Amino acid sequence: MLISAVIPTYKREHLLKEAVESVLSQQIDDADVEVVVVNDSGEPLAVADWQQDPRVRIADTYRTERSVARNTGAALSRGDCLHFLDDDDILLPGAYAALLKPIRQAPDAVLSVGWYEAVFDEGQYVRTVEPVTDERLFAVLVAGIGIPLGACLIKRDAFFRAGCFDPTFTVMEDLDLLQRVIMLGRAEAANSTVARFRMGRHQLSTTTWELGSQACRMQREKAFQLPGCYAELRRSLRNSGASQIRGNLVRYYFGSSLRHMKAAEFFTAVDRFRMALGLAVPGLFSRKFWHGLRGRLPKELMIN
Repeated sequence: MLISAVIPTYKREHLLKEAVESVLSQQIDDADVEVVVVNDSGEPLAVADWQQDPRVRIADTYRTERSVARNTGAALSRGDCLHFLDDDDILLPGAYAALLKPIRQAPDAVLSVGWYEAVFDEGQYVRTVEPVTDERLFAVLVAGIGIPLGACLIKRDAFFRAGCFDPTFTVMEDLDLLQRVIMLGRAEAANSTVARFRMGRHQLSTTTWELGSQACRMQREKAFQLPGCYAELRRSLRNSGASQIRGNLVRYYFGSSLRHMKAAEFFTAVDRFRMALGLAVPGLFSRKFWHGLRGRLPKELMIN
């Protein structure tokens, strides 16, 4: 068994070293590790000790953005499982052993998901996050609540069958990928803290928020168009703890219907409206459903 860590980087070599070394230091029984660093700066990396490790390979791209850089690294990798780590994040000791165990135990699993430490304010505040991995996961992802890819181990064949990263996405590309991957099989929980991510708490401009909002709508519209999406959402929402997410998704389906109506795409608009009603009926008597319909996301699923 070989795990390939794909680390795209752009002019953050002082952080990259720590990320690479956190992968190379992993100890796993009956498994090996390789690191594919994708340097997207268009400039050579400065010489560093970690580059001499035979398990490391470096690929150079030129400002292709994260999706293309990650796809490049995945294509060059040889691993049975893929791990996508940002250059400013680190793996914790024992991470790969914890992530690999549930994949080995469940042949139909397409990915495993671990807990992670979200670090805010330069380490002044750290929160351990336990992502959803039960049947609600697909609905949670479509609602726009993601899981950092650095906390996930994805089977290689599932990644490529899902179609890799969509290069048209420069943000929300992780959500888009995971939605397609999870439709191919199950997610399994590692039940261990596997990574540390620097989250930051900085002011976002109105323009940035608008771009993020547009990206959310784009990834939802793409998800709604996936064959089998509606049936998968109905299955995902059977969980008793999914009432508020149900409300969120009904709201998004109604919004999609309205946008398609304004664009004179009447068939799609009617179809979205019909699906919204179909998802709404089971939740009508739940208070949390109405909270979700008003746009409130479940606090227990949010990072901060």
